[in-house]
Amino acid sequence: MSLPALTHNHDLILRQLADELAQAVYRLTWKFTQSDAALAQRMRNAAITVGVLLAAHPGAPASRASVRRIVFGAIVVLGELGYCLHFARRAGFINETDLKRIGAMKDELIRHLDVALAEHAPARAGPAQH
Repeated sequence: MSLPALTHNHDLILRQLADELAQAVYRLTWKFTQSDAALAQRMRNAAITVGVLLAAHPGAPASRASVRRIVFGAIVVLGELGYCLHFARRAGFINETDLKRIGAMKDELIRHLDVALAEHAPARAGPAQH
């Protein structure tokens, strides 16, 4: 996806952060795949979905509304991942260190996505003419 009004660097940063998060979640869930395969798979799917959303249609310009839908979708999926991390910690599948490490990666990606969302805010209408 080529994000209008975002620099190529910011687009690349979003993709790199999403990829790093997906790789980290995959490695983390490997620890408890046998104990709870469904939770591990759900976490992997969420992390990979973020990358898929951000990689959709590389190089194709997208409308503001389209970019906002993609970015908002990624933020929602990251919320799902956040809850799964919390659940995995409470269930004893991951430790506090892993929760904080992956949580920090997720939060950094959300901060960058929030910037993209703000940069693609709907254009304000001018004053009403009578």
